Amino acid sequence: PPPVVSVIASPHALHGKRAVPPTHFRLNKYTAAFQHMVEAYGVPRYREANPTVLTIVTFPFFFGIMFGDVAHGALLAAFAVAIIARHAALAKHATRGDMLAMLLGARYILLLMGVFAVFC
Repeated sequence: PPPVVSVIASPHALHGKRAVPPTHFRLNKYTAAFQHMVEAYGVPRYREANPTVLTIVTFPFFFGIMFGDVAHGALLAAFAVAIIARHAALAKHATRGDMLAMLLGARYILLLMGVFAVFC
């Protein structure tokens, strides 16, 4: 009889290399959006430093340097504070992948971008 389960060898197993364990970072509501931004460029390998820690400070800082307008920065920060304050009510209407869900996920990035735009 034919086998019940098919086994497909990975490319690493074919060349005699050891399998690389997956990378996992513990996230919270403050760091999740920054981690997703870093993963858009690539996921760090196992035992590599997580660049999200640097991204939390450098991304809003460089945004503030480039977008150094006090009025627009204050509006962006006020918009982010409004989203943070109404998060529970807005989350009921958000579905995965829509614009509201993206704004809710990026609320702390927007806040830091607004603050750095005002003070840089």
